[in-house]
Amino acid sequence: MFKTSTKVFSIACALASPSLAQANIAPLATLIEQEKYPEAWKTAQSLKDTYEGDPRFDFFYGVAALETGNYDQAVFALDRVVVHHPGIIRPRLELARAYLKLNNDQAALKEFRDVLQLNPPARVRQKVNAYIQQLGKRSAQARQSVLNGMATIAVGYDSNMNAGVGESIINTPIFGNVTLKDSAVAQDSAFTEVQGQEAYRYIQSPDRTWFVKGKLGHKRYAQSKAFSTSEGELEVGTTLTQGQLQYQVSARHQALYVDEKAYNSSNALEGVVARDLSNGHVVAASLTLEDIKNKQQALQDNQRIQATGQYRFTTGNNTRHQVDIFAGHEHPEEEAGRRFSRDMVGGGYSAVHTWNSESVK
Repeated sequence: MFKTSTKVFSIACALASPSLAQANIAPLATLIEQEKYPEAWKTAQSLKDTYEGDPRFDFFYGVAALETGNYDQAVFALDRVVVHHPGIIRPRLELARAYLKLNNDQAALKEFRDVLQLNPPARVRQKVNAYIQQLGKRSAQARQSVLNGMATIAVGYDSNMNAGVGESIINTPIFGNVTLKDSAVAQDSAFTEVQGQEAYRYIQSPDRTWFVKGKLGHKRYAQSKAFSTSEGELEVGTTLTQGQLQYQVSARHQALYVDEKAYNSSNALEGVVARDLSNGHVVAASLTLEDIKNKQQALQDNQRIQATGQYRFTTGNNTRHQVDIFAGHEHPEEEAGRRFSRDMVGGGYSAVHTWNSESVK
């Protein structure tokens, strides 16, 4: 941690804080200077509703949050201070450290470089340069190829593997009782499912990444091979990062086989743009164009277009949240197949919590 005195910042912000506020914040400042961070964090939380937005309080609140592992809260508070007092060194240093804890090296590097533009003392400049060199080495080490894969096997039971009806005889208004083929009646079976996927990523530079992903799967029903399925997927693409924006373009091919016969296939192009917000949250949008071929029924050949919006954020440094919304349209190629046209709209939310996670020191 940078040990420059907190009093420097206190004096710089004194005119922005009424005397009563200074008096009430003083115990918090004392705890920070004494490095009693758990107590400082508890005190800061009790004062938050009253003094949040006061630069002096936000600074102490941010430091207490940073030193107790509440990194998201630290970024929020310290970012407010930097916005209102861009020429003061210490808050920007602490904000850079908070970004490091969140593994946001790019944002941390920006803050460190901005500090150097403020003509800091020689000792601070030396430490900042050390951080920048460390980040540079970490970036260089990351320029490598990464290969990973996963395989799964599952066994189970399906009470209606063919999506059939419950009875072999159905009554119709015109034809009366009709006897269905056995294949149209619900059939049960045990099954075995095997899946494997492989991903290769080549990091060309800190800004450019190329990737190839492959996936294969097979599901075999013990009672009837006719309903067994095989599927495959191949995706290639590239990712480009420019500042807080990230762009991704990819091409994908998928194929599905039923009873070892081609059932359908698709080719798709997808473009994604994402923005990393200053508070560590991410918003993204994507557009997918897909051409789908049904090998069994040409009338079901269609083109699909889908737009998706996404919002990602982290709470408590251990829980990642994701909110998605999407809208799409499928348009059959053949005039006679237009009855298969459809519109789609939906949304979703997911959360992933990590226990015993480790942050970058």
